[in-house]
Amino acid sequence: MPKKLINNLLIVIVVIMRILAGVYIFFDVFWGYFLTTLFDYLDSYVFREKAKMSWHTYQFVDKAIDLIPYSIMLVVSIQSDVFLFLLILFIYRLVGEILFFTTKKTWYLVLFPNFFNVSFALFIVLQEIGIDFRVVSLKHLIFLFYIYFFQLYTEIWLHYVWPQYIKEHGYPPLIKKLGYKKL
Repeated sequence: MPKKLINNLLIVIVVIMRILAGVYIFFDVFWGYFLTTLFDYLDSYVFREKAKMSWHTYQFVDKAIDLIPYSIMLVVSIQSDVFLFLLILFIYRLVGEILFFTTKKTWYLVLFPNFFNVSFALFIVLQEIGIDFRVVSLKHLIFLFYIYFFQLYTEIWLHYVWPQYIKEHGYPPLIKKLGYKKL
């Protein structure tokens, strides 16, 4: 089979796996969320290394696929007492993604960080495994603030620091051993 056909097939498989992992959230919130997150991290190898997508194209495709599991997460959280809070965070991120899609400016993803995903994990996924995280004290609120601060840092790192590092130095040795090459 030609290499391009194999790479295209891999892309289709990864997209399907990401969508199916999102759908699995309907059946098992914890494992569906875990698989969604896992495939979200692993897809960069196929898209960037195998399909040779540019960083910007990868971001565009990744954010478009993200909307499917995030929408499912929102539906799953409807019965939750934190639904309105999650809905606000979902819309907030959606505005950032729409601005990113229309302007092609990555900084909108940093300006509108993905607080929805981490909040779903804190309030819904943890509840599924018996940990009830609620902002009931100043200590909880401070913890939530730290989580959001870390998420903002992660957005900056993912969209600016990491791509620039790879461009200037290539991948670190451990990542190269996993199959990544300098793009």
